[in-house]
Parts: sequence; C-alpha cells; structure tokens
Amino acid sequence: MVRINIPRANKLSQIDWNVVTKYVQDIFSIKTLIDGVRALEYTELSNTEVLAWRNYYTGKYEDASFYFKSLLKEKQKNQVVILEGLAHSQYMSFNYKDALQTINKCIENVGTENQYLTKACILAEDGVVTRSKGKLIEAKNIFYQYLLEGNDNEIGHYNFANTLKSLGDLEEAVKQYKLCLQINPNNAQAWKNLGSIYYGLT
Repeated sequence: MVRINIPRANKLSQIDWNVVTKYVQDIFSIKTLIDGVRALEYTELSNTEVLAWRNYYTGKYEDASFYFKSLLKEKQKNQVVILEGLAHSQYMSFNYKDALQTINKCIENVGTENQYLTKACILAEDGVVTRSKGKLIEAKNIFYQYLLEGNDNEIGHYNFANTLKSLGDLEEAVKQYKLCLQINPNNAQAWKNLGSIYYGLT
C-alpha cells in the first residue's frame, strides 16, 4: 500500500500524475537488486509481466518464478531484466542452485555490478547451507571487489559480514556489520549476528 500526502493548498486537478507514478516506481525499484526494472513502464507490460512483478513485489517468489519462466519461453523483450527477476525470486525461495545458473546467464549478457552482487549473495547463502568453503571464498572475493569500487550500501556490507563470519574471519566481520549498521541502525539481523560474535568471543 502506498500513501501519498497532498497539501490542502494543492489541487488534485493540477497534479501531474506521471511524476507521481514515476516517483512510486523509483521507490519500489530501490527495494530490489534489479537495476533494469527501473526503466520499465508499467503501461508497456504484458499481463504475464504484471503478474510476475506483482508476485515479486508482494514476496510471493515461487509464483513470481513461475511467471518469469513463462516470460522467458515467450521470448519477451527485456530478457535480462526478466532473468534478474527470476534469479532473485529463486534466491529468495532458497533455490540456490537454479538461482546461480540464472544469474550467471545475466552476467554473460551484461555483467552489471548488481548482478555480481546478487551472485555473491547466492554463493554466500548456498555456501553456508552446504558448508562449501569454495563458494564462500568466491562470494567473499566478489563482495570485496564490489565494496572496493565504492559501492557503500547496507546489502553489500551485511552479506559480506555474513560471509566473513562463516569463514571464521570474525574481526573483519565485526567491521562490516558495524558499517552496515551505520547505514541502517534498524537492521535487527545485523545486530543479532554482531551480538553472536561478541558472545562467542567472551
């Protein structure tokens, strides 16, 4: 749900709703790792695309994956954006194997920083679950490069910290959790993970 506050001095008839629509789209786009969706105009989407993104943004990732796969079969335009949506939906559904294959296809086509960040997140989660040190090290290297290039954001620091923690590099993990919390002091999971490190060190 989106609430828009309009001062009483303003008249609804004088509002440019295209500006409002673009603003709302931009805000929702920021919530995802997907860059390409920011450029999409909702009026240009097919019914299947609308269903895919609606399920994606409401957290119904398995349903979103189904519609994204249907779009790939239909060979719609914006294939890379659809692949990114599918990869992230698979990732959020804990389907790491398929998510990794999908994001690798994106990287083969474009290779944006956010696609590499998504890959690192998938590798990190999968590495923790399967106890694969190789995947964790690969994720660590991608996170390190991503942050080295000046991408100072909560997702990068948080997932880098988790990866370092899983690899036993607790001192550096603490630094990354603190950097994450500087950006978003309300990240409860970062506080929890940081606390667990301190508890383990006592």
